[in-house]
Amino acid sequence: MVKTSVDLSRQGEGDERFGSSYFARSLVRGSIALSKSVGKFIPAPVQKYLDKQFEMDEVSSSVKEKDAPSFDMLRASVNLVVASILIASATSLKLPLSTTYVTFMVAMGTSLSDRAWGRDSAVYRITGVLSVIGGWFFTAFSAFTVAFLVALFISYAGTWSIFLLIALAIFFLIRTHIFSNKATKEQLSSQEIEIEEVNGEIISEKVLEQCKTNVSDVLTQVSGLYMKSLISFEAEDRKQLKEAVKEVDSLNKRTKKMKTNIYKTVRKLQEESIDSSLYYVQVLDYLRETAHCLTFITSPCWEHLDNNHKTFSEEQFHDLNLLQVKVKTIINKSVGFIEGNNLDQLDIIYEDQVKILEHLRTLRKIQLKRIKKDKAGTKISMLYLAILHETQNMMLHLINLIKAQRDFANYIK
Repeated sequence: MVKTSVDLSRQGEGDERFGSSYFARSLVRGSIALSKSVGKFIPAPVQKYLDKQFEMDEVSSSVKEKDAPSFDMLRASVNLVVASILIASATSLKLPLSTTYVTFMVAMGTSLSDRAWGRDSAVYRITGVLSVIGGWFFTAFSAFTVAFLVALFISYAGTWSIFLLIALAIFFLIRTHIFSNKATKEQLSSQEIEIEEVNGEIISEKVLEQCKTNVSDVLTQVSGLYMKSLISFEAEDRKQLKEAVKEVDSLNKRTKKMKTNIYKTVRKLQEESIDSSLYYVQVLDYLRETAHCLTFITSPCWEHLDNNHKTFSEEQFHDLNLLQVKVKTIINKSVGFIEGNNLDQLDIIYEDQVKILEHLRTLRKIQLKRIKKDKAGTKISMLYLAILHETQNMMLHLINLIKAQRDFANYIK
């Protein structure tokens, strides 16, 4: 709850935990229109004076961004005093209240008045506040309903029902613990993306080192998930394929997080290393596109299999299996070159890419002949051609990724 409150009242930019909603967008749109209308009647010097009151002091360069306070001491003091007054007053009047709710709403009120909710974050913050408040009411209603059902069940089922309920509670406890561990791993994985700072600045060598690690790791996952998706589809293993879809989605979130961190990284780069950020941005762009191609392979395969459609013929699966080997080989070579700093040998990767693209053209021609001879149905043909197309895009993005990584490494040297 504390983390949610701090995230929603944070003064600076960062990852927003909540999405956007129609109500929040409408409210922000209306507030902006009202603000512009009122602003026409306020003299410019007055507006300038008011804006100056909201200027924040710069955080010391020796403080890392992740350790910087979410808001200043003045707002923290107001939060403490106002929340204390409200809680003490309500308690003296013997009014029922939730201290957590009061503290949370005070924090939201002060963050709004302190201009912490800017145009880039307002819709997410409002959605977050509504989600938290709605969650409290939903939790209260759920607790009331479940307590009633449990009491009713025990009264009718007798003493033995208590042991059943205890077993059920243990099951939910273990299940919650498993989900908590997964969330913790995702959080740790997200922290690994952060680049180490030195005296409040990021050195280009550190960026290259972290970039090389991230690229190698993501490409290894791309290769594994590509193989897992097609193998699961051939075996009609719905469980494995659905798991692959979730893993691809998680991988895409990770690469998106890397791109989101570009702003922080470039802002913290040393002045003499700012030109290297161009290559860093290119690397992350191509890495994101390479991983994103998997989405258009695994999701259609899952949807096709989940709807119980016919799978490919033995001949088509044989062709795809050969393609899988070629794709795995070129990605493994790429990872080896990146980790071994042998990016000058790009010609080897380029030759393999040309062979794969030619192989894809051949497979596409063969499939078109099958369609002409009415040997393949519409859904099968569209899925098969989609896999070939996205594999081709993956190879094109891969070679551009390796080139960008090579240029980045050469520039740093």
